[in-house]
Amino acid sequence: MTHLLRKPGRIGSFTAPILAGLIGVWIFSGQSRLMAGPSDPNPKTQPQAALTEFYRWYLESLAHHRDPLSDEPVKTGQYVSKKLIQQIHKLENSPDGLDEDYFTKSQDILEDWQAHIVVSEVQMKDKSASALVTLGVTKDSMHRLKLNLVLEGASWKISKVRESVAP
Repeated sequence: MTHLLRKPGRIGSFTAPILAGLIGVWIFSGQSRLMAGPSDPNPKTQPQAALTEFYRWYLESLAHHRDPLSDEPVKTGQYVSKKLIQQIHKLENSPDGLDEDYFTKSQDILEDWQAHIVVSEVQMKDKSASALVTLGVTKDSMHRLKLNLVLEGASWKISKVRESVAP
């Protein structure tokens, strides 16, 4: 009976390339996970993603002459807290009404706002967050907003919008 004996620490010529390939795949897959960051199946779980999505959708709706709050209440509810929606409806139905768009704090929507939405200065603490949203890119069109968000269920939702003074 013949036994194939190998010296300790030595790998056969056939298994070495396979083992090297498996190690390479393992290292590469680990690096791509590190570079990509943790996977997040729901982008609304992060305030920055929620605000960017909201303003893209909201400004697109306004550009198509739709009123997002009344025309798409379910979609609005994905981004805006229940309490804020109630407050806005109360303001709209008050004798004074609203003299500006609540989410842009302006009467006019500028053309470059939809294509230039920057969310910065995100701060999170427990179930609340704040962020700065800058719409527009030119000196004349740039408009800054300070937003507060609350965590409702698994989603960050807008709870307050204020105009922010430029630095």
